[in-house]
Amino acid sequence: MGIPSDLGISSRGTFDKQGNYGFTLMIGNGTGQKPEINKYKKYYANFYAKLFKNFQSEVYADHELKGSDHHRTTLKFFAGYSYGKFNLGFEAVNHQITKNEAKVSSLGISGYVRTTLVSKSEKPVLNVFARYDLYNPDSNNDSTGYKENFIVAGLDYMPLENIHFMPNIWMNFYHGKSGSSVRRDADIVARFTFFYIYK
Repeated sequence: MGIPSDLGISSRGTFDKQGNYGFTLMIGNGTGQKPEINKYKKYYANFYAKLFKNFQSEVYADHELKGSDHHRTTLKFFAGYSYGKFNLGFEAVNHQITKNEAKVSSLGISGYVRTTLVSKSEKPVLNVFARYDLYNPDSNNDSTGYKENFIVAGLDYMPLENIHFMPNIWMNFYHGKSGSSVRRDADIVARFTFFYIYK
């Protein structure tokens, strides 16, 4: 998958004067903050587009060589829309690892929604949010392993602009790919998150 930082050469630009369409290209070591230990490089490409007001999309890809018979490829698509107090997003990721002609292809699909229920002086006071993730660790294998469905939902109470009280619940459900898979019970966790932004 992608890493927060890498050492290499990059180029970025836009296709229009308004900056609604642009790209980033990069060749890096693929080791992040760690020293380079081989001759192979990692190639990155990112293209974004604001197709219309309040809607933006992004396509990302990277390809990393780990050896003559070992490489990794990531493909990602994101789309987001915001209108007033309402925000909606969708993301799909595919990560492939090929080693000695064996291929593992993991797939993730995620969607989220967030909106303001109560506001004061045009500032949000109470928000509600929800997110759903579908994860398949190997879409090439239909006989072993589990598909996972993760759901998180909660409230975000903001008595002050930089203080958040967030009661929420996490639920993770497992679905065996084979009828002979051992049943796994769902993980359900009630949580309370306190978040403070220091300025």
